Amino acid sequence: MRIAIVDDEEIVRNQIRNYVEQFCQARELPVACACFEDADSFLKNYSPVYDAVFLDIKMPGSNGMEAARILRRTDQATILVFITNLKQYAIQGYTVDAIGFVVKPVNRYDFDVVMEKVIRRVRSNGPGDLSVKTANGMARLRIRDILYIEVIRHKLVFHTVGGEVESWGTLVTTEKLLPPECFSRCNVCYLVNLQQVKTVDRDSVTVGKHTLKISRARKREFLMDLARYEGTVGG
Repeated sequence: MRIAIVDDEEIVRNQIRNYVEQFCQARELPVACACFEDADSFLKNYSPVYDAVFLDIKMPGSNGMEAARILRRTDQATILVFITNLKQYAIQGYTVDAIGFVVKPVNRYDFDVVMEKVIRRVRSNGPGDLSVKTANGMARLRIRDILYIEVIRHKLVFHTVGGEVESWGTLVTTEKLLPPECFSRCNVCYLVNLQQVKTVDRDSVTVGKHTLKISRARKREFLMDLARYEGTVGG
């Protein structure tokens, strides 16, 4: 497991690092921590490799909330935990899918409670991430948060719960990287996440807030894939 700790106070960075290492050592979990003294150095040349990020909200330069919003543009899968002096600031964390917060001065018991949540999320995520190339480098997406993937010539647009991410390639290649039981094409342009299907109405399927056309050539197979998926989930 890889964890990033971003805080302008060295004493806090070291304390959290020690708590993380002690927590993981007691549970025989391998862990590597990387520390950053400000959000700008953390975000510079960011690569989506961390399982979790502990992020101070109040820092010089870009504050933690601004950094979290920037981070979510390229990494929707990493687990976010905020570090803060005031609890009311942490409420904003839910807008960037933070799982919780720790309050300074950091209490060991409270920290371990948050770490238990981090470990549960890591384990529940499993191999549930997809890394894609973008114009700015790499982006990491939670597979379950993908609504559908659209191809426009050689450009791929990943429509996700958190917004759109543009990449390039083909649906054929991308399809091979995804769990086949969860994705199906409703036409030549769209690869749909069956987990996100809301309704099917004649020749269209609603995914999130999007209504997509089901082609005549793909309708039978798409409906069979959807029925198979729903049967598996229901069973």
